[in-house]
Amino acid sequence: MLLQRNISLALVLAISACATSGKSFDPDRVSHIDIGRSSQAEIRRMFGEPVKLQVQGSGGSSWKYDYREVKTRDTGIFTRIARFVLSLFGVRSIGPPVNVRYSNEIRHQLTVFFDDYGTVRDFTYERTDKPSKKIY
Repeated sequence: MLLQRNISLALVLAISACATSGKSFDPDRVSHIDIGRSSQAEIRRMFGEPVKLQVQGSGGSSWKYDYREVKTRDTGIFTRIARFVLSLFGVRSIGPPVNVRYSNEIRHQLTVFFDDYGTVRDFTYERTDKPSKKIY
């Protein structure tokens, strides 16, 4: 029973993967940003330390938060398992394999602009989803 669980876990890990970059933040909190009222301290409490700080030439500054997550699933492991199982029964070749790799990249970008006094002047938030499918 324990062996079956370990094999099942190995299969799940082999066919799916997740990669991240940047620093994760809660996009649901973007709606709590109050232009003209929220301070740098409040933004830091809501989103943590920014990935990038930039001082504006006209005074003030901007803080950038950027987080990217890519989830991937691949059917190639099933083809390799099928070939192994068939080889146990003496079957040496099967038709050309059709493997599919699915991926979805989700990116959250938040830029908060502050005035000279450290109060939010404006902000932009963008979420992008880029699904893809590769047959090989």
